[in-house]
Amino acid sequence: MALKAEQPILAGTNLARAAMQSPNFVTEVSGWIVRQDGSAEFNNVVIRGGEVIGGVTLEYSGTPAAGNLIYSVAAFSGTDAYGNHYLGGGSAWYGSTWAVALQSVATLQYYSGSLAAGWTPAAAAVAFASAKQVEITGALIATTGTAANPTLIMTDTWQPITLDGSGLTWTTVSGYAAPSYRLLPDGNLQLTGLADWGSTATTSKALNSSNPLVAPYVPATTKFFRSYSNVGQRGSVQIDDTGVITMECNATSAGRYCEIDAILPLGV
Repeated sequence: MALKAEQPILAGTNLARAAMQSPNFVTEVSGWIVRQDGSAEFNNVVIRGGEVIGGVTLEYSGTPAAGNLIYSVAAFSGTDAYGNHYLGGGSAWYGSTWAVALQSVATLQYYSGSLAAGWTPAAAAVAFASAKQVEITGALIATTGTAANPTLIMTDTWQPITLDGSGLTWTTVSGYAAPSYRLLPDGNLQLTGLADWGSTATTSKALNSSNPLVAPYVPATTKFFRSYSNVGQRGSVQIDDTGVITMECNATSAGRYCEIDAILPLGV
């Protein structure tokens, strides 16, 4: 009796069968398979060199299943074969009720939700705006530090205060620092500089009403930090909770120069 010829695996350089596989192949468990349509599945692969042209990378905690997706790289959001929702636009890491994705424009975005229900972007985000600037949306909380050894150390450069006036114009004074502000490492606001109203004023004059200090530098309440001095015509000074600095003057306490050298707490 003649033996029946087996179907060849190859026809020239083409795969003649629908697929070829290892004896122990079980989908997503063990072994390997290569199919005629170009799809394949391998286990424990080492690839040296080359590049990834497209597709989605999914990493699971243990055997792939609903609820155990822990990492993805995808151009677009989608759902895997087990109902896990993954995020697009870059790399993402997943917890039970949160996800964090490194997405376009160098933004680390926080999401709330779940793998089963999907994800909603939260207000918290970190954007790497440039090589030297990081923008944080939401609260930044540092714990376990002390005044002598803080957890979070901040450095800031002097920011110029844009001066304004009404009728007359504030000017800087030769030999004195121009009005400026910055945050100190302890979180307090430091002000410095001297401005000239141009003549003696008997009513209060705002120094920067058209350009108040920006939110991170604004105190929670109005601060009076310089008393009137007849010597040198220095008016008393305050900064309010909108970031406007004002030289306080009246008929009996006239002033011309607004001197703002001070260190002020912001949170009280």
